[in-house]
Amino acid sequence: SNNSVVCLDARTGARIWAAPLNSCDAGPTPTVAGGRVFLPFWGKKGPSVAALSAEDGRLLWEAVMPQSTGKHFYGLAGSARAWEDLAFFNIGGGAAVKQDSGEIAWKHEGHTAYATPVVFTAKGKPGVAFFTGDSLIARDARSGTELWRIPWKTSLHVSACDPLVLGDRVFLCSHYGRGRARYDVSGESPRLVWEDHKDGSG
Repeated sequence: SNNSVVCLDARTGARIWAAPLNSCDAGPTPTVAGGRVFLPFWGKKGPSVAALSAEDGRLLWEAVMPQSTGKHFYGLAGSARAWEDLAFFNIGGGAAVKQDSGEIAWKHEGHTAYATPVVFTAKGKPGVAFFTGDSLIARDARSGTELWRIPWKTSLHVSACDPLVLGDRVFLCSHYGRGRARYDVSGESPRLVWEDHKDGSG
């Protein structure tokens, strides 16, 4: 059966509009920015993203994303991250779509996971981090060029917690047998500062 995106009146709970979404996966929280509602979903052609009109739920555009290069158990869960004229999606190795048209600005193959992209500043320039099924990948926000990568694997390829990027400090956390860690990304490549393998599952 079809899932729907539903807009409710915040005061009364009355339905304003409902937009059917032909998807078997409706896990991500919709992102609202600039009068548009952005969301990833599992469409007929695989992982896809769309924008709806926030006013009436009308479909504005839809774009197909890369298939995951690794095992992907739980559909799509990371929300879109709106930034300037782009929307970032943690699908494959990360993707950026133009908010107004749905044109793909850049996209990369990779192992899809479940965290929401994180925008940060790296050496005075905007970056975006994608916590994928096997790595944390930082990219230049405008071009998609890889800035650095931290390998990070769990027992079921689950990277669901949004990473924290605070200046040159990066904090990662996962369940599924991994734990948590802090990295320093001030140099040419990330340096592990500490890691705790206790993930609370034991």
